[in-house]
Amino acid sequence: TAEAFRKALPPGGQIQLCCREEVKRSRGGVRPDGIDNEVHRSPCEALDAEDALLDALCLSQCTDLVCIDSNLSIFVSMLNPKIRVHPMSHPVPPGWEEKASYPSEPVFSSYRVVWSPGIFVSALPSTASEIVGQATYDQVVYTTGRAWEGWVELTMGGWARVQGGKSGCWAMERFD
Repeated sequence: TAEAFRKALPPGGQIQLCCREEVKRSRGGVRPDGIDNEVHRSPCEALDAEDALLDALCLSQCTDLVCIDSNLSIFVSMLNPKIRVHPMSHPVPPGWEEKASYPSEPVFSSYRVVWSPGIFVSALPSTASEIVGQATYDQVVYTTGRAWEGWVELTMGGWARVQGGKSGCWAMERFD
């Protein structure tokens, strides 16, 4: 939280904390429905967009950016490709790998992509994770047997959602 940063980085220290008041903030990560927990996922007004743009323009002038996973930090790094990004959060919680090895939901050995034009493959089972590939419509993908909260690990590397987040549409179906 902003308050924790104020305590850790008091005025007059080597690191200057710049934190605007009266703006919407998010804790980041992923909500239980699989959607990124971003500020813009809650009701917003034009002033919120102005705040985000102003923050991004100011932050892009820094040498380092301490951030949570957010589209704002991605935009800042695009404005300033030399900025050093220091993420504070991880897209999946501790202990997920052990749980993924013993999934509670059935995991089939292969799936066919039924979402057109296709799906993205992520490095980790999270929409906040890096995209490492894709699978096209009607393509058959094979799994390792590991699963985490609606995602299955693919033998070709990466993770794919079986069912598409908030929409609830099936992205892949069992293939025999």
